[in-house]
Amino acid sequence: MIASLPFKSIKKYLLCLGIGLGLAFTKHDVYLSSMEIVVQPPDRDLQITLRVFTDDLELVLQQQHDLELKLNPDHSASAVDSIAAIYLARVIQLKSRDSLVTLNFLGKEYRDDLTLLYWEGQLDATTTDLQLTHRLFLDALPTQQNVVHFKQAGQRKSYLFDKRVFEKTLVFVP
Repeated sequence: MIASLPFKSIKKYLLCLGIGLGLAFTKHDVYLSSMEIVVQPPDRDLQITLRVFTDDLELVLQQQHDLELKLNPDHSASAVDSIAAIYLARVIQLKSRDSLVTLNFLGKEYRDDLTLLYWEGQLDATTTDLQLTHRLFLDALPTQQNVVHFKQAGQRKSYLFDKRVFEKTLVFVP
């Protein structure tokens, strides 16, 4: 097939092939997570889903714990869950009236190159806002950005967290 192409076409073909191969073997440049926090009426149950790139989570957990661990598939699922839950509880916190909201880590699942992590919690009936601290990966990945979608009372607000802004108040709609 290549032998029948004119010289300029061969050069373009080889250039495209080289660029494609080069991109295939590089790490991604985008460091982004997405979190969804949903407040379910009438009991004010919290449902939280965090989506992260699996290789970023693997890298940070290895650095934090000086371990050689592998995600998707896990070396040891219960050990990975435990290590991930400890790290995530340290870098992502919700407070209501200066008290930490208790979040129960439910687990994780893998989808292609993403890891989805799940929590649930319960809010007091008088909660009017939540203080969210979101420092996920900020120490290890300087260009990390964390997007949070907050859904409550049929409304959705989105927030961006990064190295400069890692705390925000999520105000409830009456």
